[in-house]
Order: sequence, then C-alpha cells, then structure tokens
Amino acid sequence: MKRGIVAGILALALLLVGATVLWKRQEPEAQETEVQKAEAQEPDERAMQADVAIRVVQSGSDALAACGSGVIFEVSENMLWIVTAGHVLGQADAENHVYVDFSSVWDAGETMTAQCTNYDVSTEADLAFLCLGREEIPEEVWYELRAVEKDKESYDALQASDQVHVSGYREGSLFVCEGTLEEFWIYVEDFEQYMMLAKCELYPGMSGGGLYDEAGHLIGIACGNNEQGEVVAVPLHVVEARFEDF
Repeated sequence: MKRGIVAGILALALLLVGATVLWKRQEPEAQETEVQKAEAQEPDERAMQADVAIRVVQSGSDALAACGSGVIFEVSENMLWIVTAGHVLGQADAENHVYVDFSSVWDAGETMTAQCTNYDVSTEADLAFLCLGREEIPEEVWYELRAVEKDKESYDALQASDQVHVSGYREGSLFVCEGTLEEFWIYVEDFEQYMMLAKCELYPGMSGGGLYDEAGHLIGIACGNNEQGEVVAVPLHVVEARFEDF
C-alpha cells in the first residue's frame, strides 16, 4: 500500500512541476551553498576501503568532462571490477579518458590513479562497470584492494525506516551522508526504472557511490536526488544481475 501512495505522490509532483526534472543526476560542479550545507562525517571503514573517485578527462588537457564516485565490486587474483552510475560515464568516449582515483584505498597522503579503457554502460539501468587488470594498477595499491561487503540475508531483510548511508567523493574528499530507507522498490519516471528510495542528502560528485545498510553492507548504487532530500539508488540485486552481463 505504501509503495502505491509514494508512487502516486511522485507522479503528482511530476505533473505539478511540468518540464522541471524532479530527480536530478548530480553534476561535478557544486554550488557554494551546497558545499557549506553539511560537514563530512567519519565513514564506515569497510565502505571506505571500497570507495573510489571516477574522472572523465578531455584528451590532451586536464579539463574535466564529468566526475563521480564508484565502488570496488569484485576483486580476483588479477582483475578488479568497479560499479558506478551509468551517467557518470556519459561523456566517456575516444576523446575523453576515464581515470580511477584510489585515494581511500591508498591512504598515504597522495592520490594513486589508474586509467581505465575497459568499461561498459548498461542499457537496462543507470549503471556502468569498469574493469582493470592488475598490471594497470600501481602495485602498492593492488595489495590494499578490498571488494565491498555484501550480505544477502541482511539485504533481503531490509525494511522502510532502516538506517542507511551514502558515501562518495565531494571535491576530492570522501564524504558520508546518513539517512533512512523509505522504499525498497519504486518506479522512478525520470530514470525509467525501479529503484530504492532513501531520505538522505546527495551532493555533486557522489553519484555512483554506494548506498549502505547500518552494518556497512552495500545495498545499492546512488544515482540522483530531489529537492526534498531524497535519494534514488539502483538496488543491489539489479546491480548483480547487470554485472553478470558485463
């Protein structure tokens, strides 16, 4: 019943605002008032180990075409897979190069970076996956890599009002916003897909960051927010299904 009510409210809001987009995908440029609105909180260590920053940079210059956050999804003996929001890589092409910054993984006062050429943007959800080989990542970083924690039992037990948090990069620093889960499965018109809904802040640069439960397990990938302080995220089971296609 609650899902129907919330969906109705969102649909009504879309009609009232007309051409205005209710849910916005975060852009790399932050308004000064937004930057001052919240203070960084100490992130969960497990999430911190899996968070990365993603930059799309114009070839032959340092000009930033887009930026966002990502999560180390899987690590094998010689390969690393990262998940982010699909729109973060919207400007990635032959003229724009994709870089992954491992600031939180390599905590030594400097940013360790790898260029990624193997990536794919899903057509089924606002998701993208990046793949890096061991030879593409600085050796000192490789030994510190940890995939994000996932727990099916706790994920299946999620309920509205559960405590959650989003972590991602703002202006080069890892940032955490705390909130509560509102809906596990609701259709979001602007993204044309079913998503999670959480009452939580999301700031420029944090798109593609992880949505976590209270224990620090990944439950979704943050994609956008609205002026009511709500965040939409692709649920973990959808992420896992799309990852199988990568």
